Amino acid sequence: MSGTRKRRTDVSRTEHSVDAQTVRDERLIAVQKTLEGAQDVVERTLVDGDKTMELLYIKTIADEDKLERYFIRPFYEADGDIVADYLASLSIRTPYSTPEAAQDLVLNGHVLIVYRDQAALFDIRLALDVQVLPAENESTLQGPQNAFSQTLLVNLNLIRYRYRNPSLAVELAALGTKSRTNVALVYDRARVRRASLEIMRQKMRDEKVEALFATGQLERYFNPKKWTLFPTFMTTDRPDRVVYEINRGKIALIVDGTPFVFVAPGYFFDFFSAMEDLYHPAWVRTFFLTMRFLALLVTLITPGLYVALTAFNPGVFRVQLTLSIAGSRAAVPFSAFFEMLFMMIAIELLLEASVRLPKSISAAATTVGGLILGQAMTAAGLVSDVMLIVAAVVAISSFVVPINAMFYAVRIVRYPILLACTFYGLVGLGVALVALIFFLANKDSFGEPYFYLPFDKGTQEKGLGGA
Repeated sequence: MSGTRKRRTDVSRTEHSVDAQTVRDERLIAVQKTLEGAQDVVERTLVDGDKTMELLYIKTIADEDKLERYFIRPFYEADGDIVADYLASLSIRTPYSTPEAAQDLVLNGHVLIVYRDQAALFDIRLALDVQVLPAENESTLQGPQNAFSQTLLVNLNLIRYRYRNPSLAVELAALGTKSRTNVALVYDRARVRRASLEIMRQKMRDEKVEALFATGQLERYFNPKKWTLFPTFMTTDRPDRVVYEINRGKIALIVDGTPFVFVAPGYFFDFFSAMEDLYHPAWVRTFFLTMRFLALLVTLITPGLYVALTAFNPGVFRVQLTLSIAGSRAAVPFSAFFEMLFMMIAIELLLEASVRLPKSISAAATTVGGLILGQAMTAAGLVSDVMLIVAAVVAISSFVVPINAMFYAVRIVRYPILLACTFYGLVGLGVALVALIFFLANKDSFGEPYFYLPFDKGTQEKGLGGA
């Protein structure tokens, strides 16, 4: 730097402390008025000889190190024409269009810069959570171990890293009338289901949500029915699963600020497949899939089946087993229905406690609580020994479901089946199962049949094509 450079001045001001001798740009004034009352809004005027630059940003979401490195230092170290060319060449530059659009970008971590009557916005958002953590909700023994982060750009990088295809499309938008949360719609143009994509775009345009914090909120706003039990889309924290689903023609919606990604459409059978199935031989994969569906049947029908066989149809058992169950229940003062209901609620409370307690004590607390509770109830004659075995089998079977959203749905749907068996026995069990199948067959997910069969190639290829 030349020793004859003129003295530099850096004037920092807010709306209430403005240098009256400085002519402020109208575009900057218009944006600042929309942010009136926010004390973390910073307006600065840089002066170096005959050069003047005005800046407006929010210091709590902007990276001031980037501001210093990309703008303030070059402003003082370069001549006027070079500064103008430098600002125009930056890839993080967005031209100024309207005060409303500029306000949204400033709220999103951009800095508004006015130099030589030219206004533009530059992305200098502060990225706090860019660390990629191991996957916890869908852990695998083989395959990738990392999960999504809470930063949108990092999550897009993880998808691009695994799916290096020119047909991968990314549409950026903002959801939430108040929060204006950044989201990204990701799909393969050559494979996406066009009808599902249009439905997704329409739902995003509806803007029913005010403040969007997590992908789970979208279930309420994207579902046409207010009350729904079974999930119509998949929420996952695994990049490899998202890439796998995009390759199958599905759509991924990434929400900034959450490590979970929304994948639609969601099919019933997809919720019972784990990513580790792809990393095993065919026979191993078939065996574990069969075990999961057997576990689904066990956890759905065993509570109701126990009540039906105990209260309505005890003749189905052999005489020795019938007498053994009757002897075990001789001291129990409740009916089989209340006995089963009591045990199911106790298990639900233990599961909820294991989730809410700190991880350091949750396993020990729930294990000790379960042992003491089971021993005390059998000793007090409140439940039978056979009931404890049935409840344990039901609980273990429910844990086999790999996706949490379906895990919760399966836990809840057991209660209507139990109620039907309480009133009508085995007939009620059959009617409840048929009604459940009809209900699932009647559902759809973003224009696609919910009860779609994974081995039906014609259904799988239906609707694929450019968007």
